[in-house]
Amino acid sequence: MPGVEVSNPGIYPQRGDKVKSKPSTFLAVVCAVAVAGPWSASRALALRIVTYNILNYSSDLTREEHYRTILVELEPDILVVEEILSQSAVDRFLSQVLNHAEGPTGTYAAATFVNGPDTDNALFYRTDAVTFTSGDHLVIATALRDIDRWRLGLVGYESAAADLYVYTCHLKASQGSDNEQKRLAEATLMREDADDLPAGTNFVYTGDYNIYYSAEPAYQKLITVGTDPDGQGFDPIDRPGSWHVNFSFADIHSQSPRTTQFGGGAPGGMDDRFDIILQSGSLDDTEQMAYAPDSYFAYGQDGLHFDGAIIDPPTIPEGAAIATALHEASDHLPVVMDLQVPAKVGADVLLDFGTVIVGATALQDLSVSNEADLLTFIFADELDYSLSCSADFEVAPGPFEAEAGVGPNLHPVTMLTATRGLKDGLLDVASDDPDDPLVSVGLAGTVLSHARPSVSESSETTEQTLDFGSHAPGEFPPLAAEVHNFAYDSLQALLDVYDAEITGPHADKFFIQGGFAPASAGHDPAQYTVEVAANLGDVGEGQVMTADLVFDTRDQQDLPGAIDLGPVTFHLTAVKGSVCASFDFTGDGLVDLVDFATFALCFSNGATTPPPGCSPDEFAAADVDDDDDVDLTDFATFALCFGG
Repeated sequence: MPGVEVSNPGIYPQRGDKVKSKPSTFLAVVCAVAVAGPWSASRALALRIVTYNILNYSSDLTREEHYRTILVELEPDILVVEEILSQSAVDRFLSQVLNHAEGPTGTYAAATFVNGPDTDNALFYRTDAVTFTSGDHLVIATALRDIDRWRLGLVGYESAAADLYVYTCHLKASQGSDNEQKRLAEATLMREDADDLPAGTNFVYTGDYNIYYSAEPAYQKLITVGTDPDGQGFDPIDRPGSWHVNFSFADIHSQSPRTTQFGGGAPGGMDDRFDIILQSGSLDDTEQMAYAPDSYFAYGQDGLHFDGAIIDPPTIPEGAAIATALHEASDHLPVVMDLQVPAKVGADVLLDFGTVIVGATALQDLSVSNEADLLTFIFADELDYSLSCSADFEVAPGPFEAEAGVGPNLHPVTMLTATRGLKDGLLDVASDDPDDPLVSVGLAGTVLSHARPSVSESSETTEQTLDFGSHAPGEFPPLAAEVHNFAYDSLQALLDVYDAEITGPHADKFFIQGGFAPASAGHDPAQYTVEVAANLGDVGEGQVMTADLVFDTRDQQDLPGAIDLGPVTFHLTAVKGSVCASFDFTGDGLVDLVDFATFALCFSNGATTPPPGCSPDEFAAADVDDDDDVDLTDFATFALCFGG
């Protein structure tokens, strides 16, 4: 027997599996079936479409139980049926099969139904996955039976790119050129309607075609380019040939699972591929809504019951109960095809880089994910996307992919920090999400210039002299040392004054009042009070005392990019003067009678306020022992200095 490429009969991919088929011979498949054991077709992949000729159904308690047994395993999202007889039959099938307590998972609804000539078509859909609007139904009248077209949407999607047009037909039955021409006329009407759909529209042709071989005019009408390619259909399994009573196609036959006559069904055994789903070119490209590879199969078909009944040995992989249900419910097998749903983009709303200093590394991770609802649809297209951003920011452009259900992709985004300023921009995520093809992410951050240490607010300089002058010990005035952040504004880092040290020959003769404490300088300087020590016993009169007060500075430490800055230095100088100089009120270098007259005016003998005629400065100068009065002790010192 020559080898023939076939699809995998009886081996159905499960929801969540991504199956890659390989060519195999029919004999190899038969051997695989013989050893592999039972499989399940339960909710294989993505958006599941099932077409099923349910054989002149109006109501039938026994067959309804069999339908439930079959559909519990298939769990279709979209079920199109042929040979249903009335609106009451639609309502009953909905309540007694699909929404029955023992029916498939989920809640189903029926799309608009029109009772036409002969038997009719109906469409049912699972409401948590599919939407339908009552006006989205078209009836195409033919010489025999109506062809129906429904427009469906996906829950969670708004774009027309996520819509699906479902055609259902039941073409003229029986062999012969006359019947072939009648099927051609019916298929032509369906094709002409699809040709009028916008280019790129998603659609499927489903139903009972009653076609015996792929070269038949009706089939060719649907699958060839024609004068308008918009309506061209594609066979997902692409198995051309003469299907009728041909063992080479035993694995794809859908009619009839019976070899005995009962219930009005055909008893011919499994030897025809009448039930077919064709797809639009937009579903044949693997992107957005598209055919899920290897998901097309005739349910219950294992390739081992050619020209026989499905209940004949060997038992089909799905089990004897399923074989019985398929045998008793109809003279056709249901045909199944799954579609992946489009990706849905998820991304951050804002990336806030915070505040940094010029030259810092400023990175934030952008999170991009595929938010397609796998709990509902199980299988989704990967999200294809690229990135771009405005000036002041950088990101790798891509392209990138994100699978649904596997967590986000993280993309490092850099804020450029060469110059200071308020950075504000957008990062665009351009993707194949049909609802949100362009998502903009806000970008924001602040770049500060470095702090600028200075001893002056008027010019940028880092050295200053503090001259305490010449005074007697204990008479030196305190002086202020101010560390400024030069030209500070809101786009400049604060200046951190974090350490201080007094060095030099007379470092021990100067000190910071209260000791050093770290401080920050912004609009206001960091201020310190510097004093000369009162104990200068080891310093001779007239000796110059020098030291350096050095403050260490840096940028504020809670910001990226902070660096150590240069020190600022105050050169300290003071001269130890004579105590007698305090009594030289006239400043002529002598302590004489004129000075005595002033001292006498200030003599308070215990009083702590200047007497009349004595100024506060003169009173302070005369109080050389700093006990807040001018008394005999001060006079004794004055007497020693008199005449000097």
